[in-house]
Amino acid sequence: MQYLKETGEISKAIKKTIEIVKKYPYRGLNFILSNGKELYVFRNVSPECKDKIEYYCLHYLIQENKIIISSDPLTKDNWIPIRLGELLEISTNLKIKKIKL
Repeated sequence: MQYLKETGEISKAIKKTIEIVKKYPYRGLNFILSNGKELYVFRNVSPECKDKIEYYCLHYLIQENKIIISSDPLTKDNWIPIRLGELLEISTNLKIKKIKL
């Protein structure tokens, strides 16, 4: 929230926060964040936990009028894995912007 107040933009605040988190030991850093309009989804694993990449996973499924986010595919549909260090910014009209952090 501090960086959001400083930058005024959620994606910039997320980027700055993740840069700080990456300086410290951690395992997996997955989250879903919303401001009531856009949805922000992030996935990452610390370098020392690369053997646990599949454990710290996130996927999304695009359907006609919705996008579903899940840690694991829930159906046999074509779920798309979120890459390590990737932030998805999903707008209200379901447009997806991918940002590498």
